[in-house]
Amino acid sequence: MKLSIDDIGGHCPRKRDAESAIAFPSAIRLACVVGLLVLSGFLLAGRASAQSGPSFTVLYTFTGGVDGKAPPDGFTQGADGRLYATDVQGSTNGNGALFAISPNGTGFVTLYSFASGSSASDGAGVIQGKDGRLYGATPTGGDSGNGNVFAVNTDGSGFVTLYSFAGAADGTQPNATSDLVQGTDGRLYGMTKGPPGTLYAVNTDGTGFTILHIFFGPDGALPQGLIQGIDGRFYGLTQTGGANGWGTIYAVNYDGSGFTTLYNFTHGSDGFYPGNSLIQGADGRLYSMAQGGTTGGGTLFAINTDGAGFSLLRNFGGNDGTIITQCPLQGIDGRIYGTTQTGGAGGSGTVFAVNTDGTGFTVLHSFTGGSDGGDPMGKLIQLANGSLYGMAESGGANGDGTIFEIGGACMQGPPGPQGPAGATGPAGPAGATGPAGPAGATGAVGPAGPAGATGAAGPTGPAGSAGPIGPQGAIGATGATGATGPAGPTGAAGATGPQGLPGATGPQGPAGSGLISGSMLFLADGVAAPSGYTYLGSYAVELKGGPNGNSHQDVNVYLKN
Repeated sequence: MKLSIDDIGGHCPRKRDAESAIAFPSAIRLACVVGLLVLSGFLLAGRASAQSGPSFTVLYTFTGGVDGKAPPDGFTQGADGRLYATDVQGSTNGNGALFAISPNGTGFVTLYSFASGSSASDGAGVIQGKDGRLYGATPTGGDSGNGNVFAVNTDGSGFVTLYSFAGAADGTQPNATSDLVQGTDGRLYGMTKGPPGTLYAVNTDGTGFTILHIFFGPDGALPQGLIQGIDGRFYGLTQTGGANGWGTIYAVNYDGSGFTTLYNFTHGSDGFYPGNSLIQGADGRLYSMAQGGTTGGGTLFAINTDGAGFSLLRNFGGNDGTIITQCPLQGIDGRIYGTTQTGGAGGSGTVFAVNTDGTGFTVLHSFTGGSDGGDPMGKLIQLANGSLYGMAESGGANGDGTIFEIGGACMQGPPGPQGPAGATGPAGPAGATGPAGPAGATGAVGPAGPAGATGAAGPTGPAGSAGPIGPQGAIGATGATGATGPAGPTGAAGATGPQGLPGATGPQGPAGSGLISGSMLFLADGVAAPSGYTYLGSYAVELKGGPNGNSHQDVNVYLKN
């Protein structure tokens, strides 16, 4: 059975790109090293805590009032250290709000309340751009009610709509379940959910809006989970569509060219309706989650960026948790962390960790749906202190969700770097000078020098001598009656030989005709020679076999100039 857009579970946007695949690794490692070197007593306590399981702390409980309800999203940590997110149904008009809170749970403040007609409900969170502003999208509102892309300062001032979706070719419900991504070129990249979805880009000042790809079903539908890989290409998921109708993994260039489907889900052991986010691990592979699988509780999978090597890392069910919320995170220790929406020992979802090869699966916390919260649908974030932070959509003292911290992650990180080498001791006294050694052997003969350069070409030889005198032309054949005999062919070029002897005179043609033989022209007396011939003399020619018997004819001879 195929599900509608609203039936598809899991609302868990991601904002991580290739540069943030592992959050703050050096800072976290430095913090761990300092803890190891300086706070030895705390280190021992931390190790004991890690052995008994990471600590779990509720930092904030939503009231359902002005602060709204916990969103199906996660946090972005700003450059000021605070955590930023959008809540559901918050603010005085109930359309949701942008808020900030300190990592210790203090200083909760509503920064901006979305206007009537705009809603952060089911929307993605925000990212912090390179200019320090926060960027996000709302699935509704804007000039046409189809959502918009916005920017706002971290103090809530300067809210501006960058682009309003018309609901036509540009799509609807922008980034309904996935955060924007700021590419290496500085532009904002995002997706629209409705139907069947688009991939777009826009500048941070709102100019240059461009549709990069329109999904039409066979290539997927309902695009989610956009990231930019370390190779500069964008990678993402579609929750439906593809060759089998159960979703795809795809890649596309930043200008929209080179769209490629890397994998089509089958609704078999690999699962179906893949999640709302991808991450690229330190090993270069792509990781995400999907619903279904062999146990029905969801899957965790990995795949290479060329589409090869698809592998299942985990099938979820029972105390693992079920209904994958599809938001993995790679921690500083290299493990994959994530949440499930239901299941687990407490029945209300879990936070888990697993190695990148699928081994070492561990449940870090099972939610009870009570004061600790329940249904942790949003993504996790790991800060420089090593702790994991997230939100549970339900439960808590007021039933409107919680913000929580799972501590002790720093103790599970990789060991710190080796300490510096000790200082070198002072040099000992110099030893006594030994006797002189024997003379060295004579050196070997050096190799032969290179061959001399090739000599210059000799001068051009003299011209060849003229060819021999051509043979005398053959006697021309008797011309047909009345027709002038054809000219003989022109001899080949060469040195001019001496004048040849006249050819023998052919039989007399009819009056007015002549005979050309080689370079000689014979004309009856009284017939004018053409131009280009020189008169040589006249000859009396005996004609035999004429109609009146033998006769004589005077013939003028000419030589061709």
